[in-house]
Amino acid sequence: MRVFLILAGLVSASACAPQVVVVRQAVPNPFLHQSNRSFFVEPIRASGGAPLDTDVVFMTHVFTDRLSNDLPSVTILSSKPPGPSTFLLRSMLERWQPRDFSSRWAEAELTVQIVSPAGPVLDELRIRASESALAVNDLPPQLEACARQLADRLARYLRSRTQTSR
Repeated sequence: MRVFLILAGLVSASACAPQVVVVRQAVPNPFLHQSNRSFFVEPIRASGGAPLDTDVVFMTHVFTDRLSNDLPSVTILSSKPPGPSTFLLRSMLERWQPRDFSSRWAEAELTVQIVSPAGPVLDELRIRASESALAVNDLPPQLEACARQLADRLARYLRSRTQTSR
């Protein structure tokens, strides 16, 4: 497996930062020509191994639902245990900054690892989302908007890797 590293320049304004950075990508593409394209979405974990709180659980539900809607030709599982041929989507919430009076944007950064059924990490991405149009200190809509953006960006990446149309 080759590893491609794309190094993003240091950018202070999140609106200018790349939305998706591919940290690692398996070559040849292991997702092509698979008869069973199933992905199991593990619950999103907070950085540092912090226990899941209600905000992260809510974000996981929105993320998984949106991913399922965005990828109708790929099976997205979240409630039943993955089978022996199912890829895992392992996500870590690296950063969450709600929009408040001191910041213009609600921002989230997620690291997603796509893990093979045999165990090794195949692809790894860093995905960013930001939202400015929502009310200050209104946390659930900010979480929902960022989770949807994160899922849309991951779906776009998975479509490109599985060559599925929308």
